[in-house]
Amino acid sequence: MIKHIHIYLSIALFTLISFCVNKPCRGQSISPGINHTLVLCTNNNVSSCGGNTNGQLGIGNINSSNVPVVVSFLSDVISVKAGGTHSLALKSDGTIRAWGSNSYGELGTNGSNNINTNPLNVNGLSNVTSISAGYNASIALTSDGKVWTWGLNEDGGLGQGNNLDLAVPTLVESIENGQEVSMFSRHTLVLKNDSTVWSAGLNGYGQLGIGSIASSNTFTMVSGITNAIAVASGGSHSLVLVDGGII
Repeated sequence: MIKHIHIYLSIALFTLISFCVNKPCRGQSISPGINHTLVLCTNNNVSSCGGNTNGQLGIGNINSSNVPVVVSFLSDVISVKAGGTHSLALKSDGTIRAWGSNSYGELGTNGSNNINTNPLNVNGLSNVTSISAGYNASIALTSDGKVWTWGLNEDGGLGQGNNLDLAVPTLVESIENGQEVSMFSRHTLVLKNDSTVWSAGLNGYGQLGIGSIASSNTFTMVSGITNAIAVASGGSHSLVLVDGGII
């Protein structure tokens, strides 16, 4: 039922924005960030709208837009994720493109420019199956079940066992057999293929689900969940869908 509601809402939103796009974008999925939105079109191009002070719209400038605009130099996309002030796109060949703010290395390009207004190739990653973007950080899952993180790590959300920012994708040694990843603010969730959920990062409101409010820079198994099928991280909370349709 919840899935159907999401589908109906998505269709309604896509219908609305299609009237505003210069070149019609019939959407198949959307991703909202802090103040900008990405739309994956059915032709596998990407449109964006909203705030753009850090180039997060990917349109070659830093002008904000209240109507969706086609992202520059980008095609064959199968998934999009909007972060705080940056954006990620997963292409059909298993590589990632990133654009927007790179103040903490969240684009994964090892570049010195803090603002990038066009999509850039993320260094060193291939065979990517899932992506997610946090406030100033990013995460990717590859087909072998390995998890890679980069960007801001002030609260340990990269799960690397330290609090050092990373400018390039770096393997999380403590996690294997990943199935899905989710990052939104400053904490991260990983669903493993054994249906357990693991979390890392800021935990002031108990969003890690580990029985305390202590933050963690290493991934720890979420308490009492062994039959998860999907995960979603919010600003200061987390959601898990378990077998049987219970959240």
